Amino acid sequence: MDYICEKDKCVGCGLCSIVCPQNCIQMEYDDKGFLVPSINTELCINCNLCIKSCIVNSSHSKNNYITKYYLAWHKSRRVRFESSSGGVFTALAECVLKKGGTVIGAAYNKDFTVRHIAITSIEQLGLLRKSKYLQSNTNVILNDLDEILSSYNTVLFCGTPCQCDAVKRLSHNNHKLIVCDLICHGVQSPVFFLKALNYMENIQKSKCVSIDFRSKINGWANACTTVVRFENGKVINRRLNDIPIGSAFLHNLSIRECCNECRYRGFERVSDITIGDFWAVRDKWNFIRKNGDLGYSSIIVNSEIGEKLLRESSRELNMEESTIDDMKVANGPLWKPIASNPNRHQFWKDYCSQPFEYIVERYLKVDYKALFRWHIRKLGRKTGLRNVYYWTRGMLK
Repeated sequence: MDYICEKDKCVGCGLCSIVCPQNCIQMEYDDKGFLVPSINTELCINCNLCIKSCIVNSSHSKNNYITKYYLAWHKSRRVRFESSSGGVFTALAECVLKKGGTVIGAAYNKDFTVRHIAITSIEQLGLLRKSKYLQSNTNVILNDLDEILSSYNTVLFCGTPCQCDAVKRLSHNNHKLIVCDLICHGVQSPVFFLKALNYMENIQKSKCVSIDFRSKINGWANACTTVVRFENGKVINRRLNDIPIGSAFLHNLSIRECCNECRYRGFERVSDITIGDFWAVRDKWNFIRKNGDLGYSSIIVNSEIGEKLLRESSRELNMEESTIDDMKVANGPLWKPIASNPNRHQFWKDYCSQPFEYIVERYLKVDYKALFRWHIRKLGRKTGLRNVYYWTRGMLK
């Protein structure tokens, strides 16, 4: 056997390597820096368990539950400031940890690659907070999943929808497991990420010591600021769009090919609960002035298990019922395919054959026109002139 599923549809979850009885499948980086299964054909016994288990080769099960939608934000301003959105993940995770459970989520390694780890204390929650914007390696945690489920009364797993599907299948829907997926734009190549970070380090002539893709030092509503700090004290403080890592990601150049047609987009979720930003509130500036420009979360409850956890966590949250239409506002990745970049094929061809400086110059330069339009929109939201513009445009039709 040479392949498990079509390569351009593989999500890199690693489930096939876990279920293989011969241990003949290893997850390795391809030429673009994405994890893909590599099969040792000499050890393979053609049992086809990997093919049967692969989440790409079969439809995912959906919860038979009437979905509920909420706008929410954590009551603690500190928690909201330290979170990417409104701090809902912290409330859910603390609830599980206080009951003696464990929480599994994405954390940085020392080299700024990302892996899923399990934590058992509230003090460790900072490791799992914040968006990482690259693909996390779940191999180790999936290998340990049975042991984790047998050791704790409750396990909360948080990840991308495809990772959540893999975990649910591997756990056989164990009653101890609660699965929380993220509203996901796509996953970026970890190897590309490291090259882009190294490019920035060379410019600053110093090693990176921290990176925060969603800092709220300039607020949340007008897009968070990316802050990169270096050993020599230098700091890069820009929009995510205006650094190579972010530009490649947001223009759908460096994301995994399967993400363009992700089979998990939509409102029939595989998880118990879905969280992400609540962008529909972004233009309600009076609401933001009253409650703070520190982030707001969308919550989609997909199962009775998810509803129970949210109910137990709700004492830490401000919550308002919402609608499917509000969830759709500015959250395209939740419910529709993201646009495939026509330059993607050439981008990767050049990436594999050209110096990284060439990649930046050709594909990832700052778009100053877009930056100017962003500043105008930002001013319009704060002053209310944006609403006047739309009202006037409607009157003149």
